[in-house]
Amino acid sequence: MAKESGDYVWPLPLWDEYEAAIQGTFADLTNIGTGATGRYGGAIEGGMFLWQFRKELDCPWAHIDIAPSMTSAPGDELAKGAAGAPIRLLIRFIEE
Repeated sequence: MAKESGDYVWPLPLWDEYEAAIQGTFADLTNIGTGATGRYGGAIEGGMFLWQFRKELDCPWAHIDIAPSMTSAPGDELAKGAAGAPIRLLIRFIEE
């Protein structure tokens, strides 16, 4: 599905040791990681934050990081900047 839409996807590792990066000082969780990404949210830390709210449930889920592309690669279908990624993948998912 991702290959046909031109959007890149991969499963994020949600290992137990990543939970420490989102433990809060004043709240149970923080959505700004304390790991290598500093004050900027990382994809793994974002996924780990969301996983905290569904790890007890038996349902599929996905973390879709929709940050704009800051660079473009030769042959890339998307231009630099906000381009609507991964809208094509979401549409394809809904259609199927």
